[in-house]
Amino acid sequence: REAVEQAAAGELVVVVSRMFEQEVFTDDLPVDVRRLLERFFRQPTIEVVDLEPPIHSLARQIRGYYRQQKQQGLGRFCRLFQMLPLATAIHRRVEAFYTFDKGGKDKGNLLSLSGDVAGHDLTICLPPVRQLTLGLEPRRGPGSILDPRRLRK
Repeated sequence: REAVEQAAAGELVVVVSRMFEQEVFTDDLPVDVRRLLERFFRQPTIEVVDLEPPIHSLARQIRGYYRQQKQQGLGRFCRLFQMLPLATAIHRRVEAFYTFDKGGKDKGNLLSLSGDVAGHDLTICLPPVRQLTLGLEPRRGPGSILDPRRLRK
């Protein structure tokens, strides 16, 4: 929320991979929430990045690097769904990649890659707030970061 508030104030740009739509825009998402999020993502300080060929290429390169590391017993395999957002962040030269992904049984720990993602400099860190749910019930009151009056465009 802090980053979204800062973006709304024009203090920073939030870069989001187009993959976000696949994760959030599900069939059971209420129509009014869908419209609210669609307007939100049209804001000038929110950059939704398509999965462009250079990003796909970079994701394959990163994935191949970690597959080789795993084969040599040096690291855990990182899945493609993890590599595409990382490649997007590297390609767009973001200052920080925020994630709550600390790894698990079947996936690598993204936080452990901070500073060196397959030879690419990328800071990966926990967001400066505790993990929240998206809370996709539309709040329309004054001051809400998703207040439709703030999202006109």
